[in-house]
Amino acid sequence: MLLSNGLAAQKTDYLFRHITKANGLVNNAVKAMLQDKQGYLWIGTQTGLQRYDGKRFKTYLADVRNTDALQSDWVSALFEDSRQRLWIGTSVSGAAILNRNTGKFHNFNGALQPGSKKINGIWQFLEDKQGGIWVAAYNGFYKFDEATQQLRSVDSLLHMNSKAMPSSIAMDAAGDLWFCSTGGVKKLELKSGKLIDRDNNPNELSIFKIDKAASTITFDDHGNAWVSTGYDRYLYRYFIKKNELFAYTFDKPGFRGTNSILQKEYLGTAFYTGNGQLLLPLFSRGIAAYNYAADSFAVINVANNSAYGLHLDTTSFSSMVIKEDTEKNIWIGTDEGINITNLENPPFTDYGVRQSGKT
Repeated sequence: MLLSNGLAAQKTDYLFRHITKANGLVNNAVKAMLQDKQGYLWIGTQTGLQRYDGKRFKTYLADVRNTDALQSDWVSALFEDSRQRLWIGTSVSGAAILNRNTGKFHNFNGALQPGSKKINGIWQFLEDKQGGIWVAAYNGFYKFDEATQQLRSVDSLLHMNSKAMPSSIAMDAAGDLWFCSTGGVKKLELKSGKLIDRDNNPNELSIFKIDKAASTITFDDHGNAWVSTGYDRYLYRYFIKKNELFAYTFDKPGFRGTNSILQKEYLGTAFYTGNGQLLLPLFSRGIAAYNYAADSFAVINVANNSAYGLHLDTTSFSSMVIKEDTEKNIWIGTDEGINITNLENPPFTDYGVRQSGKT
């Protein structure tokens, strides 16, 4: 396995505009974003859900006394499926679907069948190529049963360790599903039902040998699977065709200390843009952009004192969410609101060391 310090030089040529409470956000702590098929931007914050049309906000707040309302203001996940159902995940009260015609929410925890357990802490929704809806939650992985309108646990299907905490789901070009948790990476081949993980890896694939918690996985158009370990501070690039695994770490700016792991950055979810760029959130620094030609990163550093800089609370290590709209604008949600820029023709500065070994 190749190991590199991926930290790159500062890039200052990107200009950002911002949406904050001053512009109508109900809360600057943005946890989820989605542009729906009608073009509206949906924003999940720590104090409610908002719909933004480019000028005005429509706000949905929780009301535990009303079963047709959101049951928690902390919105952690947003997703629109092929049937144009808008799924909302919260960090406390589970999943819901918003009827955009009536403004009413169907809360799954409020419509459980007898004996069913509540599902809390929704991290992600995903739709497979057959239209199945999968959910990553605090207490397990689930699939939506269209017939019963219930979320059914798939932990037994995935041979989940009871101590492993789920984090995310991804789908590759073949339509197979990848599940990330503190127990590593699992791949489920939907057509055959075959499961590959640390304990069942007959072809000795390197990605399943990662010994750290897997937070998220992102696929690009170059045959790579990028695994972020989040608070374990490692980014892995798995070159699928050659079964090669490369590891990257990023130094925190201005760190003073002797513990080598503590000087490394916390990492967010890698995001692959429509024009072929890979962006990686660095929680105390900004955004790292990968240069495929040079196998190096360039960093867009936080610039809170600049009116047109990247704004980020570098002390919270809470979250950064990246989305792209239909006009190729990049939206970056942080604890300081939303940063918007266009990276259609990004400048790069090569920096860092190409990895020095591989498996």
